[in-house]
Amino acid sequence: MASHEEKQLKRPSVVLPIIVGIILLVGQSFIIYVSLRYIATFGVDWQYALLLVIPAVTIILSLLLGYIGLSSSKPLFGQNESLFSEMQETQQELISSRRLYQTIVEDQNEMIVRFAPNGAINFMNKAFASYFNKSPEEISQQDIWSLIPKPDHERFQRYFVSLTEDSPTRSIIYRVKVNNNIIWQQWRLRAFYEHNQLIEYQGVGQDITEQKNAEDTVLKTTARLQFLLSASPAVIYTSHPSDDFNILFISRNVEQLFGHPQLNFWTVDGFWSQNIHPDDREIVIKSRSDLAMDKRTGIDYRVRNQEGLYRWVHDEFRRTINESGEEVIIGAWIDISASKVVEAELREARDEAETANNAKSSFLATMSHELRTPLNAILGFSQLILAEEDLPQQTRQHMTTISQSGEHLLNLINDVLEVSRIEAGRVTLNLSTFSVRKAMRDIEDMMGIRADEKDLDLVFEGTEFLPGRIEADESKFRQVMINLVSNAIKFTKSGMVSVHVSYERLTNEILLGSKFQGRLDVTVKDTGQGIASDELDSLFKPFAQTRTGKRLQEGTGLGLAITREFVRLMGGDINVISDVEEGSIFKFHITINEIVGTITDSLTDDWETDTRTRIRLAEDSQAYRILVVEDDKNSRELMLHTLQNAGFVVEVAINGSEALTVVADWNPHLIFMDMHMPVMNGLNATKLIRVENEDIKIIALSADVFDKENFMTAGCDDFITKPFNRPLLFLKLQEHLNLIFESDRRKRTDREHKIRRQKLNTDRLSSVPPMLLEALEQAATSLDVQAAHQVTDNIRPIAPDIADKLHEMITNFRFDLIQKLIEEMKNDTSVQSSDTP
Repeated sequence: MASHEEKQLKRPSVVLPIIVGIILLVGQSFIIYVSLRYIATFGVDWQYALLLVIPAVTIILSLLLGYIGLSSSKPLFGQNESLFSEMQETQQELISSRRLYQTIVEDQNEMIVRFAPNGAINFMNKAFASYFNKSPEEISQQDIWSLIPKPDHERFQRYFVSLTEDSPTRSIIYRVKVNNNIIWQQWRLRAFYEHNQLIEYQGVGQDITEQKNAEDTVLKTTARLQFLLSASPAVIYTSHPSDDFNILFISRNVEQLFGHPQLNFWTVDGFWSQNIHPDDREIVIKSRSDLAMDKRTGIDYRVRNQEGLYRWVHDEFRRTINESGEEVIIGAWIDISASKVVEAELREARDEAETANNAKSSFLATMSHELRTPLNAILGFSQLILAEEDLPQQTRQHMTTISQSGEHLLNLINDVLEVSRIEAGRVTLNLSTFSVRKAMRDIEDMMGIRADEKDLDLVFEGTEFLPGRIEADESKFRQVMINLVSNAIKFTKSGMVSVHVSYERLTNEILLGSKFQGRLDVTVKDTGQGIASDELDSLFKPFAQTRTGKRLQEGTGLGLAITREFVRLMGGDINVISDVEEGSIFKFHITINEIVGTITDSLTDDWETDTRTRIRLAEDSQAYRILVVEDDKNSRELMLHTLQNAGFVVEVAINGSEALTVVADWNPHLIFMDMHMPVMNGLNATKLIRVENEDIKIIALSADVFDKENFMTAGCDDFITKPFNRPLLFLKLQEHLNLIFESDRRKRTDREHKIRRQKLNTDRLSSVPPMLLEALEQAATSLDVQAAHQVTDNIRPIAPDIADKLHEMITNFRFDLIQKLIEEMKNDTSVQSSDTP
């Protein structure tokens, strides 16, 4: 139905004016006729003549004016007719335009509504009505407030009030809950004013729920990506391939690296290139300009940080095409400032070496000596204290911690110093003599803690049949064992992990005086998730991970690759048998040298297993004279106490010159000779002693691990590295002087090892009185170590094994396991009580 605006225009009617005109002419003519009859009848009278003249003149004037008006208005009528036609055409265009725009509005997906200030709806399109599942007639009977959730009324009222004649529009985004579903909407509101009066509102809206959900997903994904990128030591970026290399994207951790705000790299033109060191800028530009498509390269250069200082970065980048088809450079910056400092120091040392032949060797020897000398005192005196009989338990624990920490630090120092001797990209064996039984026991103890956390059984078999001492690369052997056992525990949810070891002599011929060549076989078996057959071929490849490993999201995929390299380096190989849900079996073997001496294997194992074991010369042994030549007071005192406690007669000298005097006057059986000393060093002193005496045994005792060949060439019979291993020291004495030692061989080590591997379960814990368990739980909850140890001391008279296990757990701060055990025991007790009739 058309509105009033659509009605056709009509020409104004001319009938009425014509009729009125005719009536006037007839009336005036009748007056003239009456006047003429009167004159004819009664004669002429000036009054009646005037009545006759006036109408006649009026008619004549009217006709004359009508003629003149018609003559002059004829063009005007034509013009009006033209205007009238144009008005009709304009009206038709307006009607067509209105219908067109109404059709457009109705076809829009957006919801459109117009409503009065009181909320009455004046207009809506089909999309608006269908969104609310109502007909236009139904909605037209409602106001806008009935369609807005009541909790949002106040907020929408604030939106409407905020619209003014100067600022009549506003965009809003809000959400409503419909049928337990969250719906997001976006509206564009407009207020219409006439003569400063608000007359109507208009809203154009759309449902943006899917868009918001997608945005939330993108935001979460972006936030997670930014978190991962920020946690990475590498700064990831993309840039234009042009000369300015403007940054398109860069991870947030760039702020940690350089201090510059992340936004500067995006918004400031040429910001990154401007902060490259002037001496490096040309190299950087050339490396990027010369880079071919899909090729990768790396370069080191300096970039200025926010403080104006330059930091070295390694930039690894490639030229490629992004998802939009644009050519970009993708790269990563890694801060190598520290390594560059080391590199500069090494370069300086190398330059000095070119002018002073052995400056580098001297520097490394000095560093080795300076680092190892204090460690020698730390480890040595801690071993001496641990060997005392009546040492309080807490003191023993503290000294054990000191000793273990010192050994860990020593291993780190050894690794750092060893790297300086290895050529780039090469790994070499570092053979040493050690107790394989102790190594296996240490690994069992270490991995046992992880197994206990997952409630797995960890079993080592065959260790009692291994030789006491072997020659191999202990560090690599331990790492191989730890990698395999750790993997087995990680991928096993329940059941057990077993380690079986065996040894076989490959020949009965003694090699190098006191060594047999043999083969050590190790099998690590688990009841874990297993490995699919199609993944076995890639298992030992670098960065390769099984599907199970990827699900766990642990590790880098390098462990097994390194393990195989180490195994092959030690003269062996490794293989695996596995299937999904059937567990895995890893087998490897290495070639070792079995060390055989006059001392029994079991005694050797006992010495290295427990540093507290007291070792002394046999009672019928002669008084052996030992000279200790050492300039460091702590090391000198350590050697003096260690040897005197073992029954030796000891003299000391603080340099090579004093050593020559003591040798001439005292004639010792054996000399422990330090090499780096003032006045006269150990090398020169050894050479002079050998001129006069070939029978005295001389063992180099030095923190310099790099000049062993020089020591032996100077006339030393053997070499011991500081910090020295106490059992190794006695083995060297036995070897060179044919001594017989005695040991108290206390059994506490085996007992403590057994206690460590025992599992503390609720059945065993139930033997502890509830009062003590409650006190233990309170101490564990509050993380009070002292209170927990006091409770353990009260438990010891009742259950010493449980007390020992609790003491170990408290020492390792495993209060979580203690709380879990007590809670499980309470639950078991509660269940039993409820089952009791």
